[in-house]
Amino acid sequence: MKWQNIEEKPISIHGLAIKENGVYFRLPMDVIDTVSPGVSQMARNTASARVRFRTDSKSLEIRYRPLNQGVDGFAISRAGKSMIAVYINGCFDGVTIKGHSEKTTFRYESKHGLLDRDINDVVIYMPIDNGLEFMEIGIDDDARIMAPFGYTYEKPIVFYGSSITQGLAASHPGRPYVDQVCRKLDTEYYNLGFSGNCKAEKSISDYIAKQDMSIFVYDYDHNAPSAEYLRETHEALFLNFREKNPDTPVVFISRPDFYKNLPDDHERRNIVRATYENALARGDKNVTFIDGESLFGYEADRYECTVDGVHPNDLGFERMSAVIYPVLKEILKKR
Repeated sequence: MKWQNIEEKPISIHGLAIKENGVYFRLPMDVIDTVSPGVSQMARNTASARVRFRTDSKSLEIRYRPLNQGVDGFAISRAGKSMIAVYINGCFDGVTIKGHSEKTTFRYESKHGLLDRDINDVVIYMPIDNGLEFMEIGIDDDARIMAPFGYTYEKPIVFYGSSITQGLAASHPGRPYVDQVCRKLDTEYYNLGFSGNCKAEKSISDYIAKQDMSIFVYDYDHNAPSAEYLRETHEALFLNFREKNPDTPVVFISRPDFYKNLPDDHERRNIVRATYENALARGDKNVTFIDGESLFGYEADRYECTVDGVHPNDLGFERMSAVIYPVLKEILKKR
């Protein structure tokens, strides 16, 4: 096989801001220098970052080295922590199957027969809760790598939120709701989910407000340490964003793991909804509210949708995607 680094054209990388000192980041360095240590650390995780290209090769191999080898957190699978997920012609082909003997470089081999077209479209989802030192694509010696097709919607959707937004407990990097929704929409997007560290700090608020986007999905709740903190910061971030982006659609989402017998869940939902209702009262016609209680459905099996009462599993993310996708699709159709 012949090998090509993902940083070489015509391969394209999506969902990342910068590479600095051999490490990919989801935020630029001037922002990382101003955020909390937790956000700075999480910015190295490549959640929702994608490698895209087309090829006429009939075989495909990928080798890459993650920044960290271990698995931290009981809700995170090894596949979610360090593995990549590969989609060929829109179909899931698999995740990393083995590492080299030195246990530092992982390897992927396509084996499901999906490379059956003259030109095949390949998308590689990077690890959810890890970073990358390098990645190389291996194809047949007589094959070519070509630039990917453009997205139907080139202006990105930006998601901001907690570990649920980041996608931590998904079985592999193609399963978080953010990735499922945007794959169906065929849109560019950025995942600014920072597990345990989404706290609506001013520096993050200012950074988001500067981005050119088609939709801002504001999934901020879980990492606010209290309902009072959420009340002080939720609308403040939105108002800062709206001052600089008067017409950009904003979608507010309350937490999906909503429990009727917990007063705090009701209070937090009311705070998120109040930001939406206050915007409507000011005449803002570009806001939408998605009630988190609806995301897992209303039947008893909604309690099967998380691994630990908080983090959605694949069933939970599938149901979130089913609710959120048509909302975003309708907004994009009107733009």
